[in-house]
Amino acid sequence: MAPTMETLERFRNIHRGLAPNLTTLGFFEDTFQLIGLPAVTQEDIDATKGNYNAEAHSRVYPLLCHELRHWFDFVGTLWGQKQLLCLFNALDSRLNNDPKKFQPLVTYANSKRRIHLLDYYTTTSDSAEVANSREKWVLGRTIGHKFSATGEMLEHSLILLVNFQTQDGTFVGRSPISISSLLETGAMFSEMATHVAILETVPKEEWKEFAPANMTTFFEQFEYNPTMRPYSVAAHLTANALHIEHTLPACGTASGLANLALNMSDSHFEIIRRAKTFDSFADIDIDLRAENDPSYAFITLLDNLSSVDQSSFMQSPVDMDTVLSISNLPSASELMRSTASEMRALKDSIVDGPFRPYMEMLVDYGCRVFEQRGPMGYGLREIDAVAEKRFLPPILLGDNNLWLPEPGNGIRIWDELEPRWDLTAEVLDQIDEFVRICGL
Repeated sequence: MAPTMETLERFRNIHRGLAPNLTTLGFFEDTFQLIGLPAVTQEDIDATKGNYNAEAHSRVYPLLCHELRHWFDFVGTLWGQKQLLCLFNALDSRLNNDPKKFQPLVTYANSKRRIHLLDYYTTTSDSAEVANSREKWVLGRTIGHKFSATGEMLEHSLILLVNFQTQDGTFVGRSPISISSLLETGAMFSEMATHVAILETVPKEEWKEFAPANMTTFFEQFEYNPTMRPYSVAAHLTANALHIEHTLPACGTASGLANLALNMSDSHFEIIRRAKTFDSFADIDIDLRAENDPSYAFITLLDNLSSVDQSSFMQSPVDMDTVLSISNLPSASELMRSTASEMRALKDSIVDGPFRPYMEMLVDYGCRVFEQRGPMGYGLREIDAVAEKRFLPPILLGDNNLWLPEPGNGIRIWDELEPRWDLTAEVLDQIDEFVRICGL
């Protein structure tokens, strides 16, 4: 594994992939389809075997499930499959070395910017008082504009933003409602739910000692730490719109809506009911809808849902049939069929080249994951996938040990890892160079 480790480390220092969190604790590297857990060693894994140890499980599985959710949201949603198609079409277009067919390189570069919306659109207060406060925030929505590569404000290319303040009006920060924030909401919900599932195995008389050491601080940091807003903005919006008091159900509902937004096809954007928020701003709705952006879909689904009886949202994730009917979308079964069909149709758009067979396998694999999870992602919990060793990508531990999924669960996808990873890193360097030449 030494050459691969060197390649991965070099690559992570140069490139920012599509997945939002490349952290010291864990990361999902979309370009390699690899989960990395630098904070977890084989010794930590071994401690979870044999006699049950809740503390050992807390060190490994919440973090692993967070990153596994990122993997599922790439391989197992329509949006994620389209992003992977952008990536592998760019790789093969560069390898084919026909300058007349380099458009996929720019398409891939733009797709990364669209997900993150760059740091320019996010601002955070540097007040120590705000950072240490645990009071509830007040939030307000607003709309901004994107900019062109030449610095011009784009009148019809809009961004949904949220401004946060403390109760006394002190500025906390501004956060875009980005695709990245939707991805993090799902991942944080999986992490929280795993913490709770582990807590349920602890004898009640030990809760007072176990919870503060293993999960309480985590929940508090998620709720009101200004630097965590990219992870929590969608949950804050959901709690505010649906009057949900507690973190876990708010994040669970936000997670389901985010996943549904990631599975909406172009035809669904055309028919989704306009939210009342945009009734007085029809032109803005038209511009946002034309982007086919999951962030717009999330806000529309949420605002439509806010018009129905919300008493059931307090303790459990929202019912998918309610979400679909209130937003004028097809039934769950029809949505499943149409989304899976559009996933399979992506094969027709794959560029010929060395990576094509791998992308074709990822499409097939992704369809299987989608069928298990469903449009809102509730059908397969990440912790169950780990326990059953289903649909897992390679998992690289901090001590350079590599887990691979069991045979029969898509193992063919992971053949010849090192040569593919080395080639990926090499070609992405060339793509970055080309993008700089284009002045983007």
